[in-house]
Amino acid sequence: MDLIIALCEGVHDVAFLSRILKTAGFKNKTGTKLNQFPPVIGNYLKAQIEGHFESLEQLNLHQKPVLPSYILQKGEQTLFLFALGGDSKIKATKDVIQAFSDLAENDLDELQDFPTVSLLFLLDADNHGIESRVSKIVKDFKSILPAITSIQLQSEKKQNLHENIGSYKKVGYHIFCEEGSPYGKLESIIKPLMEKENEAIFTAASEFIKQYQDIKRTKPKHFDPDKSVINIAGQLQRSGKANTVIISDSDYITEEKIRDNSTCQEIISLFEGIST
Repeated sequence: MDLIIALCEGVHDVAFLSRILKTAGFKNKTGTKLNQFPPVIGNYLKAQIEGHFESLEQLNLHQKPVLPSYILQKGEQTLFLFALGGDSKIKATKDVIQAFSDLAENDLDELQDFPTVSLLFLLDADNHGIESRVSKIVKDFKSILPAITSIQLQSEKKQNLHENIGSYKKVGYHIFCEEGSPYGKLESIIKPLMEKENEAIFTAASEFIKQYQDIKRTKPKHFDPDKSVINIAGQLQRSGKANTVIISDSDYITEEKIRDNSTCQEIISLFEGIST
């Protein structure tokens, strides 16, 4: 059996990944009770929770244990999708990488029903480009996983998978970018996917955003037009809901669109490639 650790920048990433992976047969097991998971999974999750809350007087309401946002399963694969918060959360990401590296090295070799752990990074290219993003993965994590430098050999590719890196069976990445460009982000994939066959709705949402920008004249610090367009269009189906719910539940993204989209199929093949 394969345990796959997927490290993502945010909750929108994991919502999108869980949506497209369901079309490939992955089942959502996030609500499963801990004692119903295989022991190595249940014990890991239990340890994270117990270790975090052992000193209640030092906690505040904003703190929480680092747990997967989604747990998906398909056949012999169990997938943990983590929303770790991007570049500002390097320490939390290192802790997860180290924890599962230790788990693979110390425990899994002794368990016939759970022999391997693999690691995937799913990140935005942004304005830095694919090669720069892959280089940053190596720079940030080579101190705890020295062999990760090998993923840079073909860093111009937006997706790659390497075998036997440290204690991990496979380590790979997918960099979200605009089709045909080394730059872009998750919304460069989601927005065109949702917009297809719904052009009038998304055009009207885009025009509304443009009118707002013309009135406001100054760009707010955290303003993202693509995220805003997705949210405005999404309110027509999921009133009052955040983009995570819109991405995971709205029918702007259909199984047919996922099957016909090359990026969605590349991502599915990346996860399925873990077992080969």
